[in-house]
Amino acid sequence: MIEWKTLKEVAEELGISKDLIKYHRKHLEPLDLVKENGQYYISPARVETIRSHVRKESCDATFDAALTNDRATARSDVQSLDLVSINYITSHN
Repeated sequence: MIEWKTLKEVAEELGISKDLIKYHRKHLEPLDLVKENGQYYISPARVETIRSHVRKESCDATFDAALTNDRATARSDVQSLDLVSINYITSHN
């Protein structure tokens, strides 16, 4: 596993965010990803695959913005569900 790289190493090598590497990690085959001592390692072949799918100029900022927006939307949805639940509970007691 000498040439295998951590998510952070891949992100730094490609000049993109670690979140973008995590996104790509979800699409890797089990043989291309190893978790050792709580840290993920990606095979050299898959690092090249990720490299071929990533266009740094356009993807990184766009992905990070979309991820931030998705997180904000998810938080808002959870808060709305909490209010609906509270209203339902109070109205049915």
